[in-house]
Amino acid sequence: MRDRFSQLSVDQHSGSDDTSTSTSQQSSDTAVTTNEPHLLLYIQMQLCRRESLKDWLCANTLDRDPKQMLCVFDQILLAVDYVHECGMIHRDLKPSNIFFSLDGTVKVGDFGLVTATEEHVTEDDSEIWGDRVTTQTPQRHTNQVGTKLYMSPEQIAGNDYTHKVDIYALGMIFFELFYPFTTEMERLDTLLAVKQLQFPETFSRDLPSKCTFLKPLLSHNPSERPDTKDIRSDALLANFEEVRVAAERLRIVPTPKPQSDSPSSGSLVNKDNS
Repeated sequence: MRDRFSQLSVDQHSGSDDTSTSTSQQSSDTAVTTNEPHLLLYIQMQLCRRESLKDWLCANTLDRDPKQMLCVFDQILLAVDYVHECGMIHRDLKPSNIFFSLDGTVKVGDFGLVTATEEHVTEDDSEIWGDRVTTQTPQRHTNQVGTKLYMSPEQIAGNDYTHKVDIYALGMIFFELFYPFTTEMERLDTLLAVKQLQFPETFSRDLPSKCTFLKPLLSHNPSERPDTKDIRSDALLANFEEVRVAAERLRIVPTPKPQSDSPSSGSLVNKDNS
């Protein structure tokens, strides 16, 4: 089982050469094959900015570019799609678990609550994940883990659930991208209402296409929630290729340090063009 936790991670900085890659590979192979209890297991990860998506949203409540927000959501969606293709459920998707690489690319992190779905559950997996793999079928995950504000109704109720819990969390994140808040209390009250499919009047009125897109993701019936690939084929994202091509200029830049202590007032992201 030791082998299952060993993973090679090679720096992808410009200038990395075959020699450094070969050395890292040799070091990894040695660690894998050496059954020595006094060796230290370590994981090398990509360096991201200190600022999470939650931090960025709190600091940028004015003039959010709707195309940029769609670009951020699209990258999150791609990451979750890959997680689901690997037979996993993240179970703790939220803005504070979404990060930015140094070049502004969106990264989904914090896989501490990940669990497996049916086709990827094996006897070895059960040994590794313990209680987190609750059954051999995807309908029988019942552990109430995650962050309640982003947890699906079936998770909160302690009912069976599948990968569709991640779709629900994606819906909550999508709403936050397009609806800035001025205070934490406003954020809490609004998100609790959204969980009951009660959207602010300004959101429904000014962003009708976003509201229509969002409702299936937040359905209280998991079977009515689309899969990640269905979401990407939605009209809102299907014609998004020109934005993906221009994604370089739409990457999130670090939030500049405030020039004063005066709070900024929030406003809804630009209205739909429709």
